Amino acid sequence: MNGNVNRAQILKMVEAGQLSAAEAAARLAPPSKPKLALKTPEGKLRWFHVRVSNLDTNQTQVTVNLLMGWVQV
Repeated sequence: MNGNVNRAQILKMVEAGQLSAAEAAARLAPPSKPKLALKTPEGKLRWFHVRVSNLDTNQTQVTVNLLMGWVQV
């Protein structure tokens, strides 16, 4: 659903008395971003691995390894 339509519906619900201002503010607030764990429980750095393979030859075409800190940015 379009964000503007949802916003308008919430505002109409406040106007009709179906929602309080606090409830509407909570619904209109942007969702919080989840934090990525940069280290494992053992304290090792976490990596994001990307492998792209050719399905015909089954050979790796591209290999990319990124620290989770870079992924989070």
